[in-house]
Amino acid sequence: MREMIFWGEKGEYGPFTDQEDGWPNAGEVIRHYRRKQNMSANELAVLYGDSIGERITARWILKMEQQNKIPLDITRRRALAKILGIPPFLLGLASLEAIMYNPVDEKKQLNLSVVLKSTPTIDIAKYDQYARAHWLLSYAGEEDLKEISANITVLEKFEQQSSGASLHYARNILNAHYQLASDIARHQGKFAIAWSYANKAVTVTNVIGLNDFIAAACYRRGYTSLEWGIFGEGTARGMMNKEPNRKKIEAAIADFEVALLSARPQLKGAIWLELSRAQGILKQTTIALSLARQSEDMIGTRHDIADPLEQILLEGALSGLNEGMYLLGKAASFIVIGRTTTAIEVLDELEELQNGKGIARNQTRRLAYIDTLRAEASLGTKDYVTAATRAMNAFHIYQDIGTLDRIAWINAIYERLAQKYGHHPEIKSLGKMLREYYVQAANKKPQRGEV
Repeated sequence: MREMIFWGEKGEYGPFTDQEDGWPNAGEVIRHYRRKQNMSANELAVLYGDSIGERITARWILKMEQQNKIPLDITRRRALAKILGIPPFLLGLASLEAIMYNPVDEKKQLNLSVVLKSTPTIDIAKYDQYARAHWLLSYAGEEDLKEISANITVLEKFEQQSSGASLHYARNILNAHYQLASDIARHQGKFAIAWSYANKAVTVTNVIGLNDFIAAACYRRGYTSLEWGIFGEGTARGMMNKEPNRKKIEAAIADFEVALLSARPQLKGAIWLELSRAQGILKQTTIALSLARQSEDMIGTRHDIADPLEQILLEGALSGLNEGMYLLGKAASFIVIGRTTTAIEVLDELEELQNGKGIARNQTRRLAYIDTLRAEASLGTKDYVTAATRAMNAFHIYQDIGTLDRIAWINAIYERLAQKYGHHPEIKSLGKMLREYYVQAANKKPQRGEV
């Protein structure tokens, strides 16, 4: 694996891998500056094609970036540099000596390590790779808050001792860690910790200064406040708020409204769905329905984002706002405002989706969420057997992946089922499983160093 190097007199550019000829990888340079400009591959294709008088496609731009197939012609390279604001020497339009960053008395680093003059050397790319891998694993329910918290401690120290491009790189990786840690803590019902990490993500993205990253971080903090307001502090004991915490719901709405100011279209759609749910909780039914309808226009408005982690951090989810995610959010909103029959129709439509339009089969947590919404809606329509069956399906998944807030929701569904139809075998079975789970959880000794 080739080395990652910071370029420039003070190491202010990069890091980019070095090519065999000693120059920075031009494809990486193009991709970095295109994303920095918040420009899609299609937008760059149009601008670049106009500047050279040829038709260029987004596919060609992505291929150029990913395979480092940059034109050799100097005029074309200058056109790319001008469009994207790239310092010309990063595309080979200056002497190599002018851009190499060579710290004195440092041994050459391998395996993508970052070399700095005044800070300890850490394998910063390892943390980047960790974030990428564990964000994807989190969709299947594999999470470790203790491990990611330890990573954050190292990265925060590294950030404090860094400057220039290395500081920018560290902050981007911290943002990914903060948002992942927030999600994990929220799943475990640790809402204060989750909000703290989400707030750190807002802080670090504000320092980075890229509006669409700031928007996504505000969205996640708002989502955390919304869930906190719904569930409360007692989820580890199987308890939910009897009534939503209005202040936290209003705080969520405030964050969502800030995020909307600079959110990408896909993220706007997701925000409108969560705003719909929040307004529904506050009994603003007309506003809730309007917001849910509004979000539908954002389906399929994805940018060309080849990087899965960047997709998550810019648009809120790995799949963006596809039809399945839209229907999932719409069903949640209908349940909140009491239109459970309509919610069931929406969930039927969701479960019939094919050809990649629905929820992927490896997204375990979301599949369990579908069962939970189905249980909630069926309870509202007095279909108690279906409610119990779907709640039981969801419980098994949540138990396997340790999603305490959702297990508390299942427990709340069970308590209402027991009042209505408690003698039914399915409901009795669900109650028995929940009791055994909470007894076992109460007797479990905390692991040493557990967050």
